Amino acid sequence: MSAAELTVMIMSSPAADGPPEMSRAEIEAIFPDFFDERPLSSQEKEELRALLNAPGGPRGHLTIRQRRARPSLGIIRSPQAVSAVVQDFERTRGSSYDAETYARGVLTGVWWAIGKSETRAGPISGDPAEQWPPDLGDVYHETRVALDLAEGRIRPEMRPPRRYVEGVEDALCWLFALNDYRPVPIQA
Repeated sequence: MSAAELTVMIMSSPAADGPPEMSRAEIEAIFPDFFDERPLSSQEKEELRALLNAPGGPRGHLTIRQRRARPSLGIIRSPQAVSAVVQDFERTRGSSYDAETYARGVLTGVWWAIGKSETRAGPISGDPAEQWPPDLGDVYHETRVALDLAEGRIRPEMRPPRRYVEGVEDALCWLFALNDYRPVPIQA
Protein backbone atom coordinates (compact mmCIF):
# COMPACT_ATOMS: atom_id res chain seq x y z
CA MET A 1 0.00 0.00 0.00
CA SER A 2 1.43 3.37 -0.95
CA ALA A 3 1.28 6.47 1.23
CA ALA A 4 -1.34 7.92 -1.16
CA GLU A 5 -3.48 4.78 -0.83
CA LEU A 6 -3.13 4.95 2.94
CA THR A 7 -4.25 8.60 2.94
CA VAL A 8 -7.31 7.75 0.83
CA MET A 9 -8.13 4.84 3.12
CA ILE A 10 -7.86 6.99 6.25
CA MET A 11 -9.79 9.91 4.75
CA SER A 12 -12.62 7.66 3.58
CA SER A 13 -12.81 5.70 6.84
CA PRO A 14 -16.35 5.29 8.16
CA ALA A 15 -15.07 5.25 11.74
CA ALA A 16 -16.46 8.21 13.66
CA ASP A 17 -13.73 8.22 16.27
CA GLY A 18 -10.65 8.24 14.03
CA PRO A 19 -8.77 6.35 11.36
CA PRO A 20 -8.86 2.56 11.20
CA GLU A 21 -6.23 0.74 13.18
CA MET A 22 -3.37 -0.66 11.18
CA SER A 23 -1.25 -3.60 12.06
CA ARG A 24 2.46 -3.26 12.63
CA ALA A 25 3.05 -5.21 9.42
CA GLU A 26 0.90 -2.77 7.43
CA ILE A 27 2.80 0.20 8.85
CA GLU A 28 6.18 -1.46 8.21
CA ALA A 29 5.12 -2.20 4.61
CA ILE A 30 4.70 1.56 4.04
CA PHE A 31 7.48 2.86 6.32
CA PRO A 32 10.11 0.08 6.59
CA ASP A 33 12.15 1.71 9.37
CA PHE A 34 9.28 3.26 11.36
CA PHE A 35 9.78 1.03 14.41
CA ASP A 36 13.56 0.85 14.09
CA GLU A 37 14.84 2.83 17.09
CA ARG A 38 18.52 2.03 16.54
CA PRO A 39 20.67 5.14 16.32
CA LEU A 40 22.67 5.58 13.14
CA SER A 41 26.15 4.08 13.25
CA SER A 42 29.16 6.35 12.73
CA GLN A 43 29.36 5.20 9.13
CA GLU A 44 25.63 5.84 8.56
CA LYS A 45 26.03 9.35 10.04
CA GLU A 46 28.91 10.09 7.68
CA GLU A 47 26.85 8.79 4.74
CA LEU A 48 23.95 11.03 5.83
CA ARG A 49 26.31 13.99 6.18
CA ALA A 50 27.60 13.31 2.64
CA LEU A 51 24.01 13.13 1.30
CA LEU A 52 23.11 16.43 2.95
CA ASN A 53 26.33 18.06 1.78
CA ALA A 54 25.85 17.04 -1.85
CA PRO A 55 24.47 19.70 -4.22
CA GLY A 56 20.68 19.45 -4.14
CA GLY A 57 20.89 17.04 -1.18
CA PRO A 58 18.10 14.59 -0.42
CA ARG A 59 16.13 17.14 1.66
CA GLY A 60 12.74 15.39 1.74
CA HIS A 61 13.99 11.93 0.82
CA LEU A 62 15.47 10.75 4.09
CA THR A 63 14.51 7.55 5.85
CA ILE A 64 12.80 7.85 9.22
CA ARG A 65 16.02 6.84 10.99
CA GLN A 66 17.92 9.51 9.06
CA ARG A 67 15.28 12.12 9.91
CA ARG A 68 15.56 11.23 13.60
CA ALA A 69 19.35 11.56 13.48
CA ARG A 70 19.42 14.77 11.39
CA PRO A 71 19.07 17.28 14.28
CA SER A 72 22.02 15.78 16.15
CA LEU A 73 24.48 16.07 13.24
CA GLY A 74 25.20 19.75 13.80
CA ILE A 75 27.08 21.58 11.09
CA ILE A 76 27.11 19.66 7.82
CA ARG A 77 29.69 21.62 5.84
CA SER A 78 33.34 20.58 6.10
CA PRO A 79 35.75 22.52 8.30
CA GLN A 80 37.68 23.47 5.15
CA ALA A 81 34.56 24.90 3.48
CA VAL A 82 33.66 26.83 6.65
CA SER A 83 37.22 28.22 6.89
CA ALA A 84 37.04 29.34 3.25
CA VAL A 85 33.80 31.25 3.93
CA VAL A 86 35.32 32.91 7.00
CA GLN A 87 38.38 33.98 4.99
CA ASP A 88 36.20 35.37 2.19
CA PHE A 89 34.24 37.51 4.62
CA GLU A 90 37.18 38.64 6.73
CA ARG A 91 38.53 40.29 3.56
CA THR A 92 35.50 42.58 3.24
CA ARG A 93 36.84 45.16 5.71
CA GLY A 94 36.67 48.66 4.26
CA SER A 95 33.86 47.81 1.84
CA SER A 96 30.46 49.50 1.64
CA TYR A 97 28.14 49.61 4.65
CA ASP A 98 25.91 46.89 3.12
CA ALA A 99 28.89 44.63 2.39
CA GLU A 100 30.37 45.05 5.87
CA THR A 101 26.99 44.59 7.59
CA TYR A 102 26.26 41.43 5.61
CA ALA A 103 29.79 40.12 6.35
CA ARG A 104 29.32 40.84 10.06
CA GLY A 105 26.09 38.82 9.95
CA VAL A 106 27.71 35.88 8.17
CA LEU A 107 30.70 35.82 10.53
CA THR A 108 28.52 36.18 13.62
CA GLY A 109 26.35 33.29 12.37
CA VAL A 110 29.39 31.09 11.78
CA TRP A 111 31.00 31.80 15.17
CA TRP A 112 27.69 31.22 16.97
CA ALA A 113 27.00 27.99 15.05
CA ILE A 114 30.38 26.50 15.92
CA GLY A 115 30.07 27.56 19.56
CA LYS A 116 32.88 30.12 19.45
CA SER A 117 30.84 33.27 20.06
CA GLU A 118 31.10 35.12 23.35
CA THR A 119 27.51 34.28 24.20
CA ARG A 120 24.89 31.58 23.71
CA ALA A 121 22.43 34.29 22.67
CA GLY A 122 21.11 33.77 19.16
CA PRO A 123 22.61 36.26 16.71
CA ILE A 124 19.19 37.42 15.49
CA SER A 125 16.75 36.67 18.31
CA GLY A 126 19.01 37.18 21.29
CA ASP A 127 17.42 34.05 22.82
CA PRO A 128 19.90 31.62 24.40
CA ALA A 129 20.59 28.42 22.49
CA GLU A 130 19.12 25.34 24.16
CA GLN A 131 22.20 23.30 23.14
CA TRP A 132 25.79 24.46 22.98
CA PRO A 133 27.03 24.57 20.34
CA PRO A 134 23.56 25.21 18.93
CA ASP A 135 21.69 22.39 17.26
CA LEU A 136 19.28 22.35 14.36
CA GLY A 137 16.37 23.37 16.61
CA ASP A 138 18.22 26.53 17.65
CA VAL A 139 19.02 27.26 14.00
CA TYR A 140 15.36 26.82 13.02
CA HIS A 141 14.43 29.28 15.77
CA GLU A 142 16.85 31.89 14.44
CA THR A 143 15.64 31.47 10.86
CA ARG A 144 12.00 31.81 11.99
CA VAL A 145 12.88 35.08 13.74
CA ALA A 146 14.64 36.24 10.55
CA LEU A 147 11.43 35.52 8.62
CA ASP A 148 9.37 37.41 11.21
CA LEU A 149 11.71 40.37 10.81
CA ALA A 150 11.51 40.24 7.02
CA GLU A 151 7.71 40.16 7.15
CA GLY A 152 7.47 42.99 9.69
CA ARG A 153 6.07 40.97 12.60
CA ILE A 154 8.74 42.31 14.97
CA ARG A 155 8.74 45.94 16.08
CA PRO A 156 11.10 48.13 14.03
CA GLU A 157 13.06 49.30 17.09
CA MET A 158 13.93 45.66 17.84
CA ARG A 159 15.13 45.02 14.31
CA PRO A 160 18.85 44.55 13.56
CA PRO A 161 20.03 45.85 10.16
CA ARG A 162 18.45 43.93 7.28
CA ARG A 163 21.79 42.96 5.70
CA TYR A 164 23.04 41.64 9.06
CA VAL A 165 19.95 39.42 9.42
CA GLU A 166 20.38 38.20 5.83
CA GLY A 167 24.02 37.35 6.54
CA VAL A 168 23.25 35.38 9.70
CA GLU A 169 20.38 33.53 8.03
CA ASP A 170 22.42 32.74 4.90
CA ALA A 171 25.32 31.42 7.00
CA LEU A 172 23.13 29.23 9.23
CA CYS A 173 21.09 27.79 6.36
CA TRP A 174 24.26 26.92 4.45
CA LEU A 175 26.19 25.53 7.46
CA PHE A 176 23.35 23.19 8.44
CA ALA A 177 22.58 22.26 4.79
CA LEU A 178 19.10 23.76 4.81
CA ASN A 179 20.00 25.04 1.34
CA ASP A 180 22.96 24.91 -1.05
CA TYR A 181 23.61 28.64 -1.23
CA ARG A 182 27.09 29.34 0.11
CA PRO A 183 27.23 32.93 1.32
CA VAL A 184 29.22 35.16 -1.02
CA PRO A 185 30.53 38.62 -0.10
CA ILE A 186 28.63 41.58 -1.52
CA GLN A 187 30.73 43.37 -4.10
CA ALA A 188 30.90 47.11 -3.46
